[in-house]
Amino acid sequence: MIQPGTTLGGRACGHWRSAGFTLVEMVVVIAIAGIVAAAVALFIRVPVQNALESMQRAEFSDTADGALRRVARDIRRAVPNSVRVTANGATIFLELLNARSGGRYRRAPDPNVACGGAWALGCDFLDFSANDTSFEVLGPAVEVAAGDQVVIYSLGIPGADPYANAANISRGVNCGATTGCPGAVSRISITSANPFALDAPDARFFVTDTPVTYICAPNPAGGGTLTRVWGYAATAAQPVAVPAGAQTAFLATNVLACNFTYAPNAVAQRNALVTMSLTLGTPGNAAQGPVTVSLYHAIHISNVP
Repeated sequence: MIQPGTTLGGRACGHWRSAGFTLVEMVVVIAIAGIVAAAVALFIRVPVQNALESMQRAEFSDTADGALRRVARDIRRAVPNSVRVTANGATIFLELLNARSGGRYRRAPDPNVACGGAWALGCDFLDFSANDTSFEVLGPAVEVAAGDQVVIYSLGIPGADPYANAANISRGVNCGATTGCPGAVSRISITSANPFALDAPDARFFVTDTPVTYICAPNPAGGGTLTRVWGYAATAAQPVAVPAGAQTAFLATNVLACNFTYAPNAVAQRNALVTMSLTLGTPGNAAQGPVTVSLYHAIHISNVP
């Protein structure tokens, strides 16, 4: 047994020195670690911020591209000469009549068919000189539903404006008297109080279900929106607010700027041009500059009625 005071290797037993850090050493280590952390943060801050901004731009780009593609799809399906654009302050409104389907109507009875009193295929032609309430569809069947409107020879001018009820170029579909409605039909019954005003040169007709409006309300300070509105009745005057009872859906938020234009004969006679520009992003702040994405889209549309 080793007694206190005994020396082992020149050190007295019972008097061992404790190992550790002094307060000064800890302060020095913390200071050095802070300097190293600050230096590392200085070098990686810019790459990390650039990566975050790239992710934001990619997200804004996807949103803007998807929104403009949706608008373009509806414009290409529009009834001829039904696109119209107006502004209410900085807010832009683009409206169109969505064509559910379309086809050609029979203009005269088939000479090879003996038409009697009952309806027979080849006999029900659309009479523009009388209060006709039904007509036969030439070619493939067309989709119709309750509440749809049949539009014939939409020229977009007074007397042939698809939005004006007095134009006599549109009639409601009488779904109750149309066999197969809602669905694909080969004969359409319509509500009519007087004849259609104009006979289309190529006997074309369109079936429209509802107007569609795109409302772009930009805000350079952030919070702007692009909204799709549908499910409301057509009116002669273009609405500059969400109509009562309409359905709405946001296509994009963070809209900083936007613009819609419509030129009816920009490409050629009866060939219109719609242009759309959309800027999404963040306005920026003291810690970070603005992050924006701007897209431009042009659509050629046929206005042959």
